[in-house]
Amino acid sequence: MLNNVATQWIIRRIPEFSGIIITLITFYNSMPPEHRQFVTDVLSGQGGGLTIGAAIGFALWVYAQVVSYRSTVKPKEVAKVDGKAIEVTAPRKSLWDILKGK
Repeated sequence: MLNNVATQWIIRRIPEFSGIIITLITFYNSMPPEHRQFVTDVLSGQGGGLTIGAAIGFALWVYAQVVSYRSTVKPKEVAKVDGKAIEVTAPRKSLWDILKGK
């Protein structure tokens, strides 16, 4: 059975899917309680009774996480000015430019 190509593929995917599942659980547990309740309601099919404020709050929280991640992984440029190392930052891009890939 372990000589089957499909079985070997599934076995190789176990660590990958386990990592994704653990990441999603950790992400869910780190959410504020009101956002966690929003996700639970939507996934259980009870999203029709949610307020627009809950959806907007959740969307803003997700956007903040994306911006935080992008600023964390963005390479930093350091220049020496008058003998002191300072961080050189590129001009900020708008959300529209980011989505368009500019």
